[in-house]
Amino acid sequence: MDRKKTGADSDRNRMGRIKNKCARYKTYSPFFLLRIFVHNMQMLWNARKENTQMYRPLRPLQVCFELTGGMGDYVIAANYLYYFAKYHGLKDECITLYFPHGYGLAKSIFDPSGGLRMREGRQYRHPGTYDVYIRLSRFPAVVFFREHRIRLLCPKMLGYIGMCREFELRHPYFFRYMPFCDGQGAAYCEIMGQKRIQQPDIGRFFRMGERHRYPVHLIEEEYAYLSSLHLSSGQFVTIHHGCDAAYADSTKLWPLQYWKQLVQLLRQKYPKLVIVQIGISKQLFPKAGDVSLYLVGKTSMEQVKVLLKHSYAHIDNEGGLVHLRHALCAGRSFVLFGPTSRQFYGYCENVNLRSKVCRRSCEWLCADWSGRCMKSGGKDAECMKALRPELVMERVSQFLDADRKNGCHDS
Repeated sequence: MDRKKTGADSDRNRMGRIKNKCARYKTYSPFFLLRIFVHNMQMLWNARKENTQMYRPLRPLQVCFELTGGMGDYVIAANYLYYFAKYHGLKDECITLYFPHGYGLAKSIFDPSGGLRMREGRQYRHPGTYDVYIRLSRFPAVVFFREHRIRLLCPKMLGYIGMCREFELRHPYFFRYMPFCDGQGAAYCEIMGQKRIQQPDIGRFFRMGERHRYPVHLIEEEYAYLSSLHLSSGQFVTIHHGCDAAYADSTKLWPLQYWKQLVQLLRQKYPKLVIVQIGISKQLFPKAGDVSLYLVGKTSMEQVKVLLKHSYAHIDNEGGLVHLRHALCAGRSFVLFGPTSRQFYGYCENVNLRSKVCRRSCEWLCADWSGRCMKSGGKDAECMKALRPELVMERVSQFLDADRKNGCHDS
């Protein structure tokens, strides 16, 4: 009986408290009650939002590569990106490429149609905007990474990042003193059995070979463009008197008079051979003798790609267009080497020519190596002067004659 009475008393007390609260709320203004209602609704909405986000898929990993250099550097960087993305399972929309300069050249190499983002100098974003930020010139340098995101979305990338950072700690001069230590970097790779195309593959992590894997696309009107020049695929030879930098007096350049002599020798032995000269500037790189078609300064990079792809052979100084032709899987090039290393920059399918005047390359042994010959002190490199047109003609003729006998080329 006492228990029932106690329970009834507690119910009356509870009801009394509720009545007192209701009476008190009646004294409040409607505006105040509305604020309480809105606040409660906001709390409910935020709680629901947090519960929803717990089950929402995480945003994909975002990786940014800062790329510098010239045409050849971009071609090699594209190949590295192919291996990086494939190993870590990244789609194009997860990758952003940032170019402090040289954006125009980059557009002819990289394909943004699959979702790849490309930004130029004025579109700079802080490295912390991304989950991973890598700066690539010769070797990859990890500038920033967000460990917890990588651990959740791509744990094996942490191993690669750790290896890159350890390499940078062991070889800081490769990164701090660019480009002045590029020659030492090339020597390091030669010791490790790697070529320029494999240089970004630190420790052979991706097992990169010499073959270029990143697809470099051509314009759809490639055959129409050839027809407009009255050229047929595989029935002409391209020559290029230039290199990566637009300097007419670079030590990497073969003398202009040698080019004229070579063209004359080709004309005498192969009267029907169509010789097409390509390049960027008539002022810097004038006509190399009696060429069939002089297109210097008259082509876009897309058109140059078409000419390189469809030429029977390409003759050039060591430089960006040789790397581009290799990336296009276009066939043999005859490459004239001077101060840079034939073992490091050469490709197996090419005929890599170098004189015996200098026992080794002198790239970046001094600050002005590309503008002054270390041996003579003049602008003309002794190694390039010793590479005579007759020697180049002999090597070119060996392949032209062999292919003509096999019916592969009509010259």
